[in-house]
Amino acid sequence: MHKKTSSSPWDALLDGRFDSTQPGRTLWRLFADQHGKVIGAVALFVVKQSPASLMPLAVGMIIDALTPLRDGSFTRVLWIAGCYLLLLAQNPLLHTAFARIMSGLLRHMQFCKRRLKSAAGGARKVPHLPSKGNWIFRSPSSC
Repeated sequence: MHKKTSSSPWDALLDGRFDSTQPGRTLWRLFADQHGKVIGAVALFVVKQSPASLMPLAVGMIIDALTPLRDGSFTRVLWIAGCYLLLLAQNPLLHTAFARIMSGLLRHMQFCKRRLKSAAGGARKVPHLPSKGNWIFRSPSSC
């Protein structure tokens, strides 16, 4: 007997972008029109997190500068501390930029999800994205 395969309404709407076995690839496909913003957000996150990642290096450099006390050790410690303070100073600014970019990306994704849900006639199985209040959405070029 030939078994009838029924396709999900999501297959046509998502244009083959959804693959439950590879969620990373699915996310990359769902953000297809915003790859530049995704890469920018990841780069901002890496730079924003640099103070936490470089703390052991800064401590090690200070210990190396002070272990055999020599001329110029105090100056070297001040340079290391100053550079680390600059890294800490950039954190709030880059965090704000990162949060804005990610917020825009997620609002765009939620808008696409709502459009897909309404096009599917309110189907039950919609990938869940958290919602926070009412948003004013721009009409995206493609979802």
